[in-house]
Amino acid sequence: MDFLLRALIWLSSIPAKVKVYATLALLVAGIVLAAIIYFTNQGYQRAIDDVIEQNERAVNTADEAAAAVERCLDSGGMPDQSTGECRR
Repeated sequence: MDFLLRALIWLSSIPAKVKVYATLALLVAGIVLAAIIYFTNQGYQRAIDDVIEQNERAVNTADEAAAAVERCLDSGGMPDQSTGECRR
């Protein structure tokens, strides 16, 4: 309790101009910190979204390739993996 009382006395002894400047400095520092956190999270989320999109494209491409192999086999052909063509 004594510490709190001493802190309050010390704060009351600081000139008003210094208190205003200190408050403004803390406010600016808080805004800068919030902006850094916001833009860092934006970049992180964008990277995650890009990876998800890339995975979806890879799955779609693999599904298309598997369907092409099935069509080739169903038509009596033999798929050539090196060229991606169906040989009959």
